[in-house]
Amino acid sequence: MKISKLAILNTLTCLLLISYQKMHAQPTNSTQVTSGNNQFAFDLYKTIKSNSDNAFYSPFSISVALGMTVEGAKNTTRKEMLKTMHLPEDDLIRQTGFRSLLTAINAPDKQYKLSTANSIWVQSGMTLKPEFETSLINNFKGGLNSLNFKVEGENCRVPINDWVANNTNQKIIDLIPEKSINKFTRMVLTNAIYFKGQWKKEFSKELTSDQYFHLIDQKSVVVPMMQSLKSDHKYLKTENAAILEIPYKNDELSMVLILPDPGKFSAVEPAMSEAQFEIWQKQMTNQTVDVTIPKFKFRQKLMLSQKLNEMGMEQAFTDVADFSGMTKDEPLKISEVIHEAFIEVNEEGTEAAAATAVIMVRTESKEFEDETLQFRADRPFIFILKHKSKGSILFMGRVMNPLTN
Repeated sequence: MKISKLAILNTLTCLLLISYQKMHAQPTNSTQVTSGNNQFAFDLYKTIKSNSDNAFYSPFSISVALGMTVEGAKNTTRKEMLKTMHLPEDDLIRQTGFRSLLTAINAPDKQYKLSTANSIWVQSGMTLKPEFETSLINNFKGGLNSLNFKVEGENCRVPINDWVANNTNQKIIDLIPEKSINKFTRMVLTNAIYFKGQWKKEFSKELTSDQYFHLIDQKSVVVPMMQSLKSDHKYLKTENAAILEIPYKNDELSMVLILPDPGKFSAVEPAMSEAQFEIWQKQMTNQTVDVTIPKFKFRQKLMLSQKLNEMGMEQAFTDVADFSGMTKDEPLKISEVIHEAFIEVNEEGTEAAAATAVIMVRTESKEFEDETLQFRADRPFIFILKHKSKGSILFMGRVMNPLTN
């Protein structure tokens, strides 16, 4: 059985699913959180993909960052967030599920590098509610940090970005861009995840050669293609696609590639779901396969507030958001959810990193505007010259066109 040149640009970059294959047996709570995260992954994929561009993101990172945020959400805000992320409403199930999953990912003595970290950055002087703070520390292993957003404003993004860079092996170095944080910011909840693993069977560099890669618009480009001949892999051929799983060392993680048949991308992509992915995995069997895949490397940054709103997480971004479970000091809402991901695939294996920041601001704030009022007379106006101490109007007029004499 042979998989030859890949026919669709998005096949690898959009459909890369790095998953646990034989991770330690996980309890029911962790399974529920994992299942919810996977459903959220496919829902989110449908909103961020485009017709021809590459895409790469970490649904895990986004889910964890929002999972921390939902710990302080109440009422409709909480219900919408949990429904959008497919997470259990039961606090104990959800919290222990996240805790178990984070513990497994950060387990020591692995034959690959895989780690995740959480950190919460809070306005100095703000008092967090004990239940919220305890959950962040115990269930999400989150580190609490104090920053003076009211005074430092924009400068507060520097220590946050430094933390992200240090926890992604310097792959995500400027997660929070300029003007994303200001004097209205009160809290930033961050997650970072990093992975570097070698293939169980590495691709021989001697077999890598330049070959045509056929784009979705029927054009072709020449790219370096890696090859592995007569390799044992889990494989499945469906009516419209071929599916291959490539394991990393220790068989605990793998990459699953979904390769639509020529002309079938538009049929395969819309049908993808967490349930369909589970069916495919169960149907895969061990086969001997000649594998040819391209080397690639790219990153993507996403501003997710609008997309999450469209997915059903509406109230969290409005002035009626209810995050009263976080603090009594000020009412808060989410201003933006920022995500960035990086991946590189070569003959040796894969390096990937991602980070997410949930930025909380006080409600009724113009979160991305300077506090200085603006007066820009770039349209017709009326003017009055007056004597200040007497209050007498000395001259009065209007300007309709400054160029007219």
